[in-house]
Amino acid sequence: MSEESEIMQILKEMRASLKVLASEKRNQLLDELKTKSPKRKEMWGLFNGRRTLSEIAKLVKTSLQAVQQFADECHRDGLIDYLKPAQGKGLCPRRIE
Repeated sequence: MSEESEIMQILKEMRASLKVLASEKRNQLLDELKTKSPKRKEMWGLFNGRRTLSEIAKLVKTSLQAVQQFADECHRDGLIDYLKPAQGKGLCPRRIE
């Protein structure tokens, strides 16, 4: 086996290992969401990429800051990404499935 082939094989094995670790971490974070407050659970359900943070705050009857903080935590943990709305300003959080 050539050195290049060995390196490719090692990289493939590392990639597979990282996928498993990332999947386990993601599942752990999603399990932790089940223990969050009812408002955070409701916010999570509304992170569908169609509503802005402001709209979610109004629907959940909480502050924009609270929604922003939770969305930032989810984004940092790799659970959501942000989309720009078709019209208007703001960001629309979307769960990463």
